[in-house]
Amino acid sequence: MISLIPKEYIFFELLESAAKNTLHTSRLLRDLFEDYQGLEEKRKAIDDAEHKGDEITAKVMQTLHKTFITPIDREDIQGLICALDEIVDSMEEVATSLHIYKIEKLTDDAISQVRTIVRCCEQLEKAFGLLKDQKKLNSIIDHCIELHRLENEGDRIYRRALEKLFDDPTDILYVIKWRAIYSILEEAINLAEDVSDHLQGVVLKNA
Repeated sequence: MISLIPKEYIFFELLESAAKNTLHTSRLLRDLFEDYQGLEEKRKAIDDAEHKGDEITAKVMQTLHKTFITPIDREDIQGLICALDEIVDSMEEVATSLHIYKIEKLTDDAISQVRTIVRCCEQLEKAFGLLKDQKKLNSIIDHCIELHRLENEGDRIYRRALEKLFDDPTDILYVIKWRAIYSILEEAINLAEDVSDHLQGVVLKNA
């Protein structure tokens, strides 16, 4: 089939698709954390979303190699798609860790972290939806500002979680497991802020 989208603008469509998939994955993770049952089925759904993200990333890379003119710098396209892919990878790693560590009950702080991840991904999805419209590029900054605020909120949750974890570190295995899970969730939030920083750079170069 012949695409009706000009080849150089297909990147905006692919980046937006990746952002939507990132949001979809975060909501799947939230569903897992807020209703902690049917773990295998929910892990499978997250795995499927991670594979879809890999496919979109591969499509972007393939198209970059075949395209001479890109709507924004090719290193920005590559950096943005790889960063989105890393966020999804982190969320998939969390779901896998719950299985490997045989976690029987989730903590309130972990649930709060996941909810923050979803809110970050909501901002990313909105921001990437604006990339294709030159007149709306500056509006991306508003979403980046909110992402920075959410990252600070995520830091507070992470510190609080660790403080609680080490209040009574008698069960060393429990501490090791949850420190790892908290760290992966924190990394997902940090990665979202990294995408925000990259988006701001794109806006400054192209607005």
